[in-house]
Amino acid sequence: MSKTIRLKIDNVEVEVERGKMILDAAEVAGMRIPTLCHDRRLVPFGACRLCVVQQKGKRDLQLACFTPARDGMEIITQSPEIMKSRRLQLQLILLNHPMICPRCEKEGDCALQSLVYEYGVGETQYPWEKIPFPVDHASPLLQRDPNRCILCGRCVRICDEVQGVGELSFTERGIQSSIDTDFNRPLDCEFCGQCLDTCPVASITSDCFDYSAKLWELRETTTPCPYCGCGCLLTLGSKAGEVKRVFSDPMAGPGDGNLCVKGRFGWDFIDHPDRVKTPLIRVNGGFREASWDEAFAFVAAGIEESKAESGPESVGAIVSSRLTNEEYYLLGRLFKEAIGTDQIGLGGHETSAGLNEGLSQTLGIAATTNSIQEIRKADCILLIGVDPAETHPIVRNEIHLAIRKNRAQVVVIGSYDIGLSRSTQISPLSPPSLSLLVKPGMEATLLNDMIRTILKEGLENRGFIEKNTEGIEVLRKRVVSREPGTMKALPEMTKKDLEKAARAMARAKNGMIFIGTGNWSRLSGKEVAIAASNLALVTGHLGKPSSGIFILQDKCNLQGAID
Repeated sequence: MSKTIRLKIDNVEVEVERGKMILDAAEVAGMRIPTLCHDRRLVPFGACRLCVVQQKGKRDLQLACFTPARDGMEIITQSPEIMKSRRLQLQLILLNHPMICPRCEKEGDCALQSLVYEYGVGETQYPWEKIPFPVDHASPLLQRDPNRCILCGRCVRICDEVQGVGELSFTERGIQSSIDTDFNRPLDCEFCGQCLDTCPVASITSDCFDYSAKLWELRETTTPCPYCGCGCLLTLGSKAGEVKRVFSDPMAGPGDGNLCVKGRFGWDFIDHPDRVKTPLIRVNGGFREASWDEAFAFVAAGIEESKAESGPESVGAIVSSRLTNEEYYLLGRLFKEAIGTDQIGLGGHETSAGLNEGLSQTLGIAATTNSIQEIRKADCILLIGVDPAETHPIVRNEIHLAIRKNRAQVVVIGSYDIGLSRSTQISPLSPPSLSLLVKPGMEATLLNDMIRTILKEGLENRGFIEKNTEGIEVLRKRVVSREPGTMKALPEMTKKDLEKAARAMARAKNGMIFIGTGNWSRLSGKEVAIAASNLALVTGHLGKPSSGIFILQDKCNLQGAID
């Protein structure tokens, strides 16, 4: 059966993957179908009923977001019946929505406002007394006004489907329906702001954003997020040199438009009055401001004096892991060629350097092997010494999608259990995670015991090994002939879980291994990298999509600094 289908939308022939919805096909064809409840990150919901279309030969209107495209379909997106239906639906949406556009925070950036103008809909024509709902001003960072809510459900779904938190839900029934927390309490979540990002109206806003500056007044600048190593791209909206709001373009960067609490709200330091904005020189135990020329001259004189007295090795530098590759290159040239030393210190370097050295030895590449969005298609996920929810929330989102959509098996190796593991224990929709908890420093030995189990039971990927690897007999002799290192000291239940984990990794179609770094990680970097890459090679989880090794660097460009 062909993987693609052909259909016509407004007499334009379109070819799309089988299983795509009519709305997806229209986007491929460059045609716009209005919608309020659709978000490409979420499962289709069909709440707003604005995306109705017609199929030639049929009288009923169909939801473009919820109807699969079929081969040979002929779809009409504009007709008198369709326009009438959309206007009627907008009238119903406006029944309980206040028409305060000129003084609304979302003015100029509101999907509902744009559609009301486009379809010429004014105040609702139906007699209706608006139902008041309590406004939440008590939650930190986010404010919720249910009186503006159109019940599209996007905030509920992104909190559940992408974040795996489920803080918001539909409450009450019928005309009393609203979106709220249980018992109408303030929000008690991680405050990632995903609900704010997806809301098409101003039902959810933030006191961190300055809404007095309208969308068309903002200058947008795209920059990498300065925090973890996920590499998310931030779009900063600024006016008169001050940042007013932050968001992420779904079509740019690895995050699919998702941001964590630090990326979305952790930018207030940019314009903070206490931020150091000029060079400071220490004088008589205190600091005074200086010009850049004076500061450069002061540093150069100090370096020359130190070299003259104690040699070039007496000069060193402590470097941030948030510089660009070009800055690292120039710094390296300055110290190695001009000063004559390589005394450059880097925070969190020890574990990362060990991991890179181990991966270079086994794979020939000292870096992550896959992209972030490939994670969601994995069906076995091995986490070593890291809790992505705390360190790399966007990676956690992708793992949650893998658990939810692929029923991925999660295996945790480390000295503590993590939230992702605990959540699978209470959900009937996913297999329970396997937590292999050992003392810090024993992770590599546990990985070798997994390899031992796989080789003893004949679960290795022989075809992949013969075609792509060498030294399998040396590895077999080393791990199979010896007694298992950690299994003697493990409880009986943990031994069984280790064997289950080894079988799950070997039998998985797509397996991914995640390794933590940073000052909080106490892994033996080189040993863990060698054992993890051997495990990936033995099971054939390398060189293909959604299968490989993922190094979770703790700073945004630690990889560039090490390279």
